[in-house]
Amino acid sequence: MIGKAVFILALVLVVTGGLLAGEYLRGSAGDTAPLTAERAAKGGQADSVTPAGAQGGADDGHVSIQNKDADRSAMSYYRFPTQFFVPVMHGDRLDGMMVLTLTVEMPESEEEEVYRHEYRLRDALLRSLMIHANTGGFDGNFTLDARLRRLRESLLAAATGVTEGLVTDVLIEDIARQNAS
Repeated sequence: MIGKAVFILALVLVVTGGLLAGEYLRGSAGDTAPLTAERAAKGGQADSVTPAGAQGGADDGHVSIQNKDADRSAMSYYRFPTQFFVPVMHGDRLDGMMVLTLTVEMPESEEEEVYRHEYRLRDALLRSLMIHANTGGFDGNFTLDARLRRLRESLLAAATGVTEGLVTDVLIEDIARQNAS
């Protein structure tokens, strides 16, 4: 009983620490300039130039980047403001927790329509992640190319289903596993 309580307390501390670290790494509240390719190359420091199509205001996780390829239209990116936490279970026992940071890619002209689906999109992605975890996708070496490809395909299928094909890609920015003691 005490061991279970200690594990739950440790799990709460790890999740809280992850959330606090994510907020710290995201930057201060005064830094509301959108993250552009140039700004990312500078280490995330704000610049005075706002790219075309970017909106000012509070940091909502939105990233807008003009694609340099002439044959592709401008793409826009939405980074979910909070990470995805996925329990990894074996039977009735919690073996660990997967923590992922996801971003969706869409044509710049479809930003508003995709933003309207944010909560349904997050739900669909989390559902897909739970299915992946329950089918053993996060067991063993989950970073194998074939496993990550299967995960990306299922996330993209979930995202396109919710947004009726507006999302063109789902990017896995961070992925980590916290094992249970």
